[in-house]
Amino acid sequence: MRDHPHEDDLKILQWADENVGESAYVNWYEYEHPQLGKVEIGGWNNMYTWRNPPHHLMGEESERNVPFALALGKMLPHLEIHTLDVEKVSEGTYTINLVVDNDGFFPTYTSNQGKKRGTMRPLRAELEIPEGAEIVNGRAKENLGHLEGRSNKLGQTFMLATPTDNRARQEWTVKATAGTKLQLHLTSERAGAIHTEIVLP
Repeated sequence: MRDHPHEDDLKILQWADENVGESAYVNWYEYEHPQLGKVEIGGWNNMYTWRNPPHHLMGEESERNVPFALALGKMLPHLEIHTLDVEKVSEGTYTINLVVDNDGFFPTYTSNQGKKRGTMRPLRAELEIPEGAEIVNGRAKENLGHLEGRSNKLGQTFMLATPTDNRARQEWTVKATAGTKLQLHLTSERAGAIHTEIVLP
């Protein structure tokens, strides 16, 4: 707890007396500690004073906080496949072109501190192929980096030149027979995951 004037402690105590009553405190009692021996335990009931509001204020506090939590949830990064095209280059050879968007407000690293400290792994794309198929261009597992969100965009109209740093592109070339089924997995620690099947024409 941060340093604060002693008067603040008295104000907190007065608030607890007026709003929580006896349940704000645990009466001191003796306890036999395995290492320390006989000790006394008691004081604040943290569950309904510091961590949560008292029971009779729980509904009011929830009404004020739940809309914020839901609004924040809607702002989180969210993956969406913008383009997933399969082109037959020649007999038994196909090019797969993927464009994935973050259509959330926040970037996939959620905060600059997370990006700076490297605590958020970047967006990953994995193309899973069956036995007999071969990836001849690109890797089965690709790091697509982090995607920005809408937080740095001016708007979403055709007249404004907004950046496309919320988008990543990946291309693979695959040798396989027509009708082969491939599995595409897109994974982000904060933006969720997309799993979809590709059937070669």
